[in-house]
Amino acid sequence: MNNLVIKEDEEKICFGDYSDITIKKGGKLHYYHIPTNDAEVNIYVEEGGFCESLLLFCPEKDECKRVKITVNLDGTGAETISNAIYLLGKKADYALNMTVNHLAGNTASNQYAKGILTDSAFLDFVGLVNINPNLKDISGNQLNEAMILSEQARIKCIPELSILSEDVKCTHGASLGNLDEQQLFYLQSRGLPYDTARYLILSSFTNALTDKIADSEIKNDFCERISKWLKQNL
Repeated sequence: MNNLVIKEDEEKICFGDYSDITIKKGGKLHYYHIPTNDAEVNIYVEEGGFCESLLLFCPEKDECKRVKITVNLDGTGAETISNAIYLLGKKADYALNMTVNHLAGNTASNQYAKGILTDSAFLDFVGLVNINPNLKDISGNQLNEAMILSEQARIKCIPELSILSEDVKCTHGASLGNLDEQQLFYLQSRGLPYDTARYLILSSFTNALTDKIADSEIKNDFCERISKWLKQNL
């Protein structure tokens, strides 16, 4: 893996493997990654910097992977949006750790993970928002939403908040469920076949994150990969 530095007040869109990313004062990064191996990414956001990241996991075969992404908000006014989409089928076994460290005041973070599990896939998810002592004006939000489409699929979900300051606004949670039968019924009542209705519901579930991708080519690539996985695994 390589290192990446975003200069002061520079804005970039990047795709690929990086182990360490530094965003200098006022810099902005839109970072997209499809890990093909175990990976650990450390991101450092300095004063007034911004980092939006999206990881995508949609293996076509049985895989066992461990991925960790850590965002360190090092300066006043630093902000991050840290997202992930996981699509796991067959006997895929994944561990995903998403951590945000608030190291300065007036910082904001949003973690959002969405995924679909089927067959006998397993995901071990840990989401952590860590806030250092004696900081002010901190906002940290975290949510993991998963659709589980088979009785054999499993997810272990641990949303965590470590708060050592008082002037904070934080939320965290997890939502695990299956397809909405009312939505399925509605689409079928409009003449759509069951498989088509199911596909539309699941693709719209991930669109909440892919719609925000800042680069059209990367967005099309992510959407094509997601569509292929859904068609192969539904």
